[in-house]
This record gives sequence, structure tokens and C-alpha cells, in this order.
Amino acid sequence: MKETETKLLGKWKLVKSDLGDAGEESKFFIVYKEKGEMEFVRDGGDEKQVFKGKYKVTDADKIDWTVEEFGQERGEVSTVKELTDKKLVIEDPQGVKEEFEKVVEKKKDEKKEDKKDKKEDK
Repeated sequence: MKETETKLLGKWKLVKSDLGDAGEESKFFIVYKEKGEMEFVRDGGDEKQVFKGKYKVTDADKIDWTVEEFGQERGEVSTVKELTDKKLVIEDPQGVKEEFEKVVEKKKDEKKEDKKDKKEDK
């Protein structure tokens, strides 16, 4: 269970869902934080919505989570089908699978270096 908890930490972007295309115009992320805190982030470009919640890894492959969206609490126990450093596949109790990709955030110093490198390349 500890390995699952450790690998889950971070920001995950939805890339594929049984419910249809993940879509580029509206992005969905799950952010797993320490101490069992989590966020659902919907980024529609002009509008970004963040919903806070809690999660607990209850078995090596089970995530029990609840999130408050628009004043209503919802949650379920998702089953982890695959979890690597870069990929997360979960399945809800209805059998709907969703695939996520780990988002690697660049540090501010790295961004400055990238810009400097690009200028030097020209």
C-alpha cells in the first residue's frame, strides 16, 4: 500500500476515458497530495475549477476518495489497474476505465534555462 501511496503523489492528466475523448479544449487533472488530500482540477482555458477532497489507499489497488463539487460531496472506491511513475489507469465501480499521465512540472529555474538555451541556439 505504501508504494501505491508514494507513486500516486503528484498531478495526473486525464488522457483517455471509456466515456469518450478526454478532449483538449477542457483538461481534467487529479492531484494527489500528502496527508490524504486531493484535488479535481477542470481547466477549460478561460475557466479553471478546483474541487478539494480526501483520499485513502485502502488496499494495494484501491483508492477510497471523496470530493466536494458544487456543494455536493461525491466519492467512490476506484481500483488501480496500472500504476507506474508515468501512467495511472483506474476503474470505477461501474467498470469505467480512465487513463492518466503524470504531469512533470518544470521548476522556475529550469524554465529560465530553457529560454536561455533557445536564445543561444538561434
